[in-house]
Amino acid sequence: MPPLRRNQFGGVLGGPLRRNRLFFLANYEAIRETLSQTRRPSVPTVEARRGLLPAPGGVSTIVVSPLVRPYLDLYPLPNGRGFDDGTAEFVNESVRNTREDYLAGKMDWLVSPAWRLAGRYTFDAANQGAPDPLRIWRFSSDSGYQFVHAEAEHLVSARTIHTLRAAFSRVRNDELSQTRPNIPASLSFVAGQRLGAITVAGLADIGGTAARARPRSHILNDFQLNDDLVHTRGRHTLHLGGAFDHLAFNQVADLDVAGHYQFSSLADFLAARPRSGDVMVPGSDSRRGWRQSEFFAYAQEQFRVGPRLNLGLGVRYEFASTPSEVNGKVATLRDPWRDSVVTVGGPVFRNPSARNLAPRVSLAVDPLGSGRMAVRAGAGIFYDLLGIRDLLAPGVRMPPFFNRVTMNRPSFPDLLAATRDASPALSPDTVDYYLQQPYVTQWQLIVERQLGSSTVARIGYTGTRGTHLIGYLGNINTSRPQWLPDGRVLFSADGARINPAFGQISTRRTQFNSFYHGLSAGLERKWRGGASFHLNYAWGKSIDETSCLITTDFANSDNMPMVFNYRLNRGPADFDLRHVFNASFSYSVPSRPLARVRRLLGGWEIHALTKLQTGHPFAPSVGFDRARLLPSRADLGQRPDFIGQPGDRIILGDPAQYFDPLAFGLPEAGFYGNLGRGTLTGPGLLAVDASVHKILWQRERHSVRLRVEAFDVTNHPNFTVPSGRALFDSTLRRLGTAGRITGTSTTSRQVQLALKWLF
Repeated sequence: MPPLRRNQFGGVLGGPLRRNRLFFLANYEAIRETLSQTRRPSVPTVEARRGLLPAPGGVSTIVVSPLVRPYLDLYPLPNGRGFDDGTAEFVNESVRNTREDYLAGKMDWLVSPAWRLAGRYTFDAANQGAPDPLRIWRFSSDSGYQFVHAEAEHLVSARTIHTLRAAFSRVRNDELSQTRPNIPASLSFVAGQRLGAITVAGLADIGGTAARARPRSHILNDFQLNDDLVHTRGRHTLHLGGAFDHLAFNQVADLDVAGHYQFSSLADFLAARPRSGDVMVPGSDSRRGWRQSEFFAYAQEQFRVGPRLNLGLGVRYEFASTPSEVNGKVATLRDPWRDSVVTVGGPVFRNPSARNLAPRVSLAVDPLGSGRMAVRAGAGIFYDLLGIRDLLAPGVRMPPFFNRVTMNRPSFPDLLAATRDASPALSPDTVDYYLQQPYVTQWQLIVERQLGSSTVARIGYTGTRGTHLIGYLGNINTSRPQWLPDGRVLFSADGARINPAFGQISTRRTQFNSFYHGLSAGLERKWRGGASFHLNYAWGKSIDETSCLITTDFANSDNMPMVFNYRLNRGPADFDLRHVFNASFSYSVPSRPLARVRRLLGGWEIHALTKLQTGHPFAPSVGFDRARLLPSRADLGQRPDFIGQPGDRIILGDPAQYFDPLAFGLPEAGFYGNLGRGTLTGPGLLAVDASVHKILWQRERHSVRLRVEAFDVTNHPNFTVPSGRALFDSTLRRLGTAGRITGTSTTSRQVQLALKWLF
């Protein structure tokens, strides 16, 4: 089992500085962790490095290009099982180092019976570093967080409370990458840069997305002002308030500054025949300073109709300004299928938030009048304001300030020379100019019933409907589509894009929907002897057309290949969990102060938590651009045809091959496959955590407590969805890595000891 070493320490100190008037609290906590993980990337076999690849009925011979040989040698030699396609596992141990320091302080001042002042400061700094699975790179991140909060509360009268809050927060995150010191500079694709990224179908990435999108830096400064008033009169309680929020977001977001080559098969890689290449043109600028303001106002009336019924009515108004860039680096593609150039200047998108009035209603009723049963219900509209978050990538990667070009079949390995030899196309990453306001309608009903003196049962239903949600489209500038009489879409083989002025165009649109229905049930029981348990079960079904905003936000995401018919991509959301069950148990043994033996037996606390849930949905992908969508990267999640029979066992359950790849076949060239999104379900989760607490020593003002905590007590492996979801390479050969799982969603068993002194 890979080793883990974690040291966690800290303390809390608090008390009065002036009796009954001025109080302070200080908290410090630190973590030092070294975690080892087993990695299993796929690498070329010894035979493949000589150009000998498995083929039907024998072996095919590829002449290994001398241009690719030094890059081929970057892959470690395999030491694990083979996959019968020229690849095999390289099993190795990766060590991740984490350091974090957290500090918080708080002051409360009771100025008078009518005035209370409070202030709080929070600081957190962390850094983490780990090598990539091939041990070529080391990726590191350095982050920090600071928060200052001030609050003034005025008791205007016995019926009215006025609260004013002001806050400032600063969040910083820097992500870097560097190669091993022995990687020669001659292997770079761009002169003066480090080694670039290489993607080969069936092999682990060299660098991958982590190397392509670094260096990256984000700094968010947030200034907040909030004013609330609560007034009570008889049966009525009125809440009024407003808030102002100003955001300043500064970022550096390079992409492919060192270049990226993609190969559609191992054979193409050996022959130095890349399918595509991407590079950020030298001189491009990814530094942006975004500014945005948000305004909120609300009014809410709570009315006690009678002893058995309470009603709530409210309305909230939300408005956000269109984000601006401090140096005017704004460019938009207002009609991506017709515009031949971008529009420089002006708003980054048309603001849709001016009419954001959101009503809410709620009720709570005691139907029996006994005080032992409660029915609560509510409904409302909740807006999702568009802003800086939605511009993390598309606000930066737009010409003329940022130019990233894509080439088909470029020469290898001098990527800049390839841009001179070919006619590369600009690849904008944008957001629609004509956006609609995303919002969610939510409704809920909960029934709670007390059973006896110490048992409570709950059952509830929740539903949501998302409208005009924002989502990511990997490429809308495909080859020209043709709609056939049978309703299918055929993409042309001549390679002519809809808009020939650009290459791949990625965008975000507010044209997506989501649907959720969920049932929940819970049971709580407490005994006088110090024992209690909680049981919770939830069934839910979440459906949408895309769950992504940036690119691939979840491990099981696609990049929305169905750009002309979103309904074809409607299916279980990437985060859908059909069944979730939680059970917790606690027992406290009372302390026995009389005899030593009784003191030894008393003062114990035992806690246990069990969680079970079904897996996340996923679908296999073709593995290359079979539909001729002309992406510059991967296949955008193009799904295959299902060729199995109803009732066939598709999920095999073995991490070495979780699903049966032979149940899926290649679609006809130029067509989408018939497999739906999220058709298969990944591995479930079982986790049992336990802890034992003991009061070792206790006096009137002091106590020393020991805590033993164990996570994943059963050491049950909880696997992620398969990383090997690609089925074929461009030679139409099946990939031996299809269906393979290479990661876990939880760590192995971890046990930690803690000693706590209270005084």
